[in-house]
Formats: sequence, C-alpha cells, structure tokens
Amino acid sequence: MIPTSPAQFDDAVGDRMTTPDLVAEGVWSIPIAMPDPRNPYTFCYVIEGDDGSLHVLDPGFDSDENWDLLGDGLAGFGLRLDSVASVFITHLHPDHLGMAERLRMATGAPVAMLRREQEAAIHLAEGPSDIDVKFDQWGVPHDRRDEIRVMGRMSGRGGALIADLLLDDGQEWAVPGRSLELVGTPGHTPGHACVVDRRSGVFFSGDHVLPKIYPGLGLGGPTASNPIADYFRSLDRIAEFDDLEVAPGHGYRFSGLNERCDEIREHHLKRSREAARVIAERPNATVFEVASQLPWTAGWDRMRGFFLYSALSQTEQHLGFIGSGDYLKLS
Repeated sequence: MIPTSPAQFDDAVGDRMTTPDLVAEGVWSIPIAMPDPRNPYTFCYVIEGDDGSLHVLDPGFDSDENWDLLGDGLAGFGLRLDSVASVFITHLHPDHLGMAERLRMATGAPVAMLRREQEAAIHLAEGPSDIDVKFDQWGVPHDRRDEIRVMGRMSGRGGALIADLLLDDGQEWAVPGRSLELVGTPGHTPGHACVVDRRSGVFFSGDHVLPKIYPGLGLGGPTASNPIADYFRSLDRIAEFDDLEVAPGHGYRFSGLNERCDEIREHHLKRSREAARVIAERPNATVFEVASQLPWTAGWDRMRGFFLYSALSQTEQHLGFIGSGDYLKLS
C-alpha cells in the first residue's frame, strides 16, 4: 500500500486536520471535521460534470463550522455551492451523511443512496426494540446496561435521512459526462456503497477500505446474514479495481487496494481466531465475557457507551462467523 498524497499521509499519521486537495481533473477532496481527536476528519468529495454541475459524495458531519468548511473549500477551488446538483451517500453514518439535508435545503440537490442502506437507516433510527433481550443474550452485567442503552442512532439526529433517489448495486450515479458505477459492499453497514470513476482512475471506498484504521463491521443494525461473511465477500468483489487510486472516507489516498484488503481481512480473521480460543477454553462464556478477553485497540477497560456496544456486537458476529464454512475455509 503506497500513499499517493504525501500531505494527507503526514496529516493522517499526525492526527491532524488535513487540507483540501485536487484528486484528479474535476475531482476534489474537502476534509470535514469530526469530534474525534484520533480520527479528526472525513473526506467530502466533489465531482464536476461536463456541464459544470457539482456532485457531492459524503458531505460529512453536520455543524455550522463544517458548513463553513465546505463552502470555503469549494470557494478555494473556484467552485460555487449553488452549482451542487446532486449528493450521494456511501452509508448511513452521520460523519458521512450529516450535511446532506443542509445541502438539499440550500441547493435543491437530490440526495441518493443505495436502497438497502435506506432501509437500514430507517430501521436504525427507530432504535433497538429488543435491546434488553440482547443484553440478556450477551450476558451484560446490569450495572453496565444504562451506559449503552441509548447506543446511538447512527443515522443522525431527528430520525433517518430520507433520500430522494434510491439506487441499486450496479447502477450509476448520474453525473453528466462521467460513468460512476455503484458497487454494493455490505459489511460495515448493510447497504454500504463504493463508487468507481474509471475516467479519473479513482475508487471512492467510503468506509469499506481505509488506509489507517480497520473498519468496524455490522454498524448499521441487524441483518439476516453475518456482517463478517458479507464483508469478506465485499472485499473479494472489489479486487478488480486494484489498478485504481483509492480515495477513502478517512485517512489518505493510496494505491495497492488488494494489499490493503488482505491486511484488513487478516485483522478480522485474527479477531475470530482470538474469540475461538476463548470459547475453546470456556465453552459457556457469554458474549460479554468473551469480549472482555479480546485485545481491543482502545483497551477493554476504556470501552464505554457506543464503543462498548460495538465491541459486544462485533464479538457476537465473530462467534457466529466461527461456526461458518467461510471461517473454516479461511482460517
């Protein structure tokens, strides 16, 4: 994996806010701030149509300050906010879709996302109806339940964003003069999408593949299939785009997509193996007990709120994945 933007790489390694950048002809990145010192920004990408219209991919976390960042970023490239003609959302998390509603209200630009992600966003915004049942299944101690009961409505404040246009895997995001293919990549969320711009030689990976951090899985509500198995299939699916530059949702642009996919796959397989070892030693261990024995990057003792919920959810996914044919094949 090779960084293709040295400035972005240096800022990402230093956990610093980076600067707007030209990605390719008619394609720009604008960093949008996040309230996380270890991951201080997401990338909003702006793509220009042949008619001069602008099309925004993942406008970023909603705040007055970020709205100014977006406007100033566009102006720095000689672009105008009122030229925005459409918005596409890779997935339902507020650090990616947060300002979509502001853009729609300010410009009239329709917002699009994959149909499957819209369904997940609506379901997630309603909140978990069976959270106490889940706590019982996981064996969560009663004195830890209140801190994760409101585990975060990840589609944002005020309910789910309702898109104007629902698209499907394999369709195109309509931008004049460009062919932008949508590739469904479930795993991080149920309807996550990547965007392929062959004209520019760019693969917009959203949070499916990131250069600095390992994407969390199953962070879009319950699914009928195992998110880890879904994610591995999604990694296999994007192998054909290895020759393109990767423009991720966080971090820095890079080349070597397949190499990074292999690293991420091994990371998640290692976690599955770790969970398998705990279960081998303690066959009756609860999800909470197994999770407490795993080497989380942030440290188990520091897990609170949503992060604790995410750790438990992912532990449950790994325990389900361990018994699958996919795990037996890969482990």
